[in-house]
Amino acid sequence: SNSSEREERETDLLGAAALFRPPPRLSDALLRPADRHPLPLPLPAAGAGAGATHGSGRPVGQLGASWMLDHIVQREPSAERSLMHRYNAGADLVEMAGGSGEAAEALAAVTAWLRFSASRLLVWNRNYNVKPREISTAQARLAAALAALGAARGPAAAAAAAATGGGGGGSGGSAAVGALVRVALAAVGRGGAGEVGQRIRDEILAIQQRNGCKGGMMEEWHQKLHNNTSPDDVVICRALLDYIAAGLDITAYWRTLSSAGISAQRLASFDRPIVSEPRFSGQQAAGLQRDLTAYLQTLQAVHGGDDLASAINNVLGYEETDMKGKRISVPAVPHVVTPTLERHLRALLALQRHLASPAAAAAATAAATAAAAAAAAPLRGGSTPPAAGVKTTAAAPAVVPGGGAGAAVAAAAAAHRPTDVASLYGLPGAVRLMEMVVEARHLIRPFMEAGDAACGGRLVDVMFLDLALDSALRTAVESILGPVKRAIADGTGIYIAAAAAAAGPTGGNGAAASGAAARAGGVGTVVGGGSGVGLGAGGRPLAGAFAAAAALTQALEVVRLTTENAALSCTPNDDLVYSNKWLRLLVAQEDPRDARDRMLQSLAITERLKRNLADQGAALLGLMQPPADELGRRLKLAPEAVSCVGEEVVRGSSGAPLAQLLAWLEPALRQATGGGAWQIVSRGSDRPVLAGRLRVEPRLAAVQHEIMREPTVLLVQGITGAEEIPEGCVAVLVGGGGAGCPDVLSHSAVRARNMGVLLAGCYSGELVTKIRSHAGSRVMVRLEGADVQISFSSTGNAAAAAAAAPGGAAADGSAGAAGDGGAGGGK
Repeated sequence: SNSSEREERETDLLGAAALFRPPPRLSDALLRPADRHPLPLPLPAAGAGAGATHGSGRPVGQLGASWMLDHIVQREPSAERSLMHRYNAGADLVEMAGGSGEAAEALAAVTAWLRFSASRLLVWNRNYNVKPREISTAQARLAAALAALGAARGPAAAAAAAATGGGGGGSGGSAAVGALVRVALAAVGRGGAGEVGQRIRDEILAIQQRNGCKGGMMEEWHQKLHNNTSPDDVVICRALLDYIAAGLDITAYWRTLSSAGISAQRLASFDRPIVSEPRFSGQQAAGLQRDLTAYLQTLQAVHGGDDLASAINNVLGYEETDMKGKRISVPAVPHVVTPTLERHLRALLALQRHLASPAAAAAATAAATAAAAAAAAPLRGGSTPPAAGVKTTAAAPAVVPGGGAGAAVAAAAAAHRPTDVASLYGLPGAVRLMEMVVEARHLIRPFMEAGDAACGGRLVDVMFLDLALDSALRTAVESILGPVKRAIADGTGIYIAAAAAAAGPTGGNGAAASGAAARAGGVGTVVGGGSGVGLGAGGRPLAGAFAAAAALTQALEVVRLTTENAALSCTPNDDLVYSNKWLRLLVAQEDPRDARDRMLQSLAITERLKRNLADQGAALLGLMQPPADELGRRLKLAPEAVSCVGEEVVRGSSGAPLAQLLAWLEPALRQATGGGAWQIVSRGSDRPVLAGRLRVEPRLAAVQHEIMREPTVLLVQGITGAEEIPEGCVAVLVGGGGAGCPDVLSHSAVRARNMGVLLAGCYSGELVTKIRSHAGSRVMVRLEGADVQISFSSTGNAAAAAAAAPGGAAADGSAGAAGDGGAGGGK
């Protein structure tokens, strides 16, 4: 009976998710402009001259709030006794930062310290036993101190000060404090007072008793949980569940541990060591799977900061059954929880479970396979297939008379918003989840900005819910990167083919474009160039234009929702808010006759968003990395582990999934609109011209640790985004097409900006071939807006070119010819 009631309730919630439609909202309500909420200036590029400053405005080499670094170093030996000591010390330090005149700089040092701890670079326990409830209480104290500092000195305080005539960004609050509080909370976890932590200790005993597993690995883990529970326990519990799900295959256990950075040596290093492997019987498996699944929620309620289920339960309130005569009852957050919010959050959670179910995964795989097969098959009548997951009521005509376009657009627009549970899988299901996540963040945002009193004294719980929602959207985007990439290709393919056909057999992207043209069909009737690209004879839409418009709409909607989500997290956010407004208009604009204008406007928004993400990332990096470097030096931590702390924070921000999407969208839009052959990721230094010797390599990874003996311009076929930029390199040109260029928040992009190195990708095969032919020559690289211009000098020679070209591929002789040559992408 209870099972059927749960199934009925789940079905009802999924039905609500299927029918959900975001209410209209004024984007300006989100606005936090840069003039009122300035971020600190980014770090200067390498080689900056005298007078260069850090993000704080101080000269390079001079850190703000150095007194906080002194306090941290003094407290570290005591903090190594247990996580209780570390969390209590952290709470004291956060309160000190809030009471100082350097709140942002001091909090940056504390945040770096907390990140070191979360990354297991610091000792969590040394010869000290402490109860789980004592750890969780100290953890909750630190989280509450961070939330209070964010409310008192963050962007909301700055906005309140500005509204009352006190100005913004001063002692009233700052964008930097708000950003750092989010980073620090994610590194700490929620914690909990009293029985919330004690249940970790009591429940593991009940699990052992019910399932007859009182010895071996479970007993060793039980001893650790009793005396020194930590975030590692969440991973251990997941590893045990994966071990059971894999049919008691021990490799699944070690695979899960290893993916989280936990080795056998770390398990053995605990004060209560775990040296045995789990050895469950088939009879124990079912019961342990049920009990450990419930226990994982208990662990995440304390140690987790971004688990959506536990964050929602903590805000909506929950009760746990008696355990050793103790009962947990967490009330709903007063004022915040309304019937509307409660139903919305429960429907959101039901949809997340549905999308993770085997049935939804199988349906998404089948849809992707069918879409790939349709794309590979010759298309009848010159039409293109709809994007994966898009339902269409009828095939669009090959060429649509002008008067019938409106009806066809309306039919296409109605096709890709599913209203039944059976259609909620793959890309459409993830988009619905994203819509619901963004709406939930809108609903709780006013309470977070109003402070602790508006949340009934539980601001920290609402902030953790916001962090969990942000994390859920990021996970949703990562799960559909493949389908979004296909939607971009489906939405721009016929226009890329049209542009290639208009440019002639030697223009554009050569063979790739010709293949796309063949699939599009009827390219002989294309009107080439200018505003005519994308129109057939008589100014009518191209064959397949309606399906292409629907596919591009799906891709743009994912970008729009990710942009709106970033606007909810970032301060300042003017560029994000205004871009979201334009994207909303472009999503609704599906008439194929406006395809070129739509793609040009999308390209302009893409460039604006890229600049904003690069600026936000540079500011956050400039705030985090200097104190992290100095603190790591004082604590004698491995430099290679410390040097990436700031970049990890940037790549974990709300802008990271947006940067990934833009890295795929931009090159497709450029090719489809003739918007230039270059995709610029890092503009390098302020120097108008970069000069160096051209060197050609297959991959950047092969030379990333070299020290170039002279200024060098590298041409590589592609990079992953995880490589280092070689010392002495002034520019990295990626000649493997737009797909081989990393996003603006990748490791390579951040390194390039910090070093003042140009990083750009070229998707014109003809242009790349011309550049490659001058390997070994001296070249000059000049940025002109969104274009890269390259000039070749006469100092090279054929022998040098042959030596520099990979595999002995000789240049065509032009590298050593007299006079200068030039290559550049058209705008």
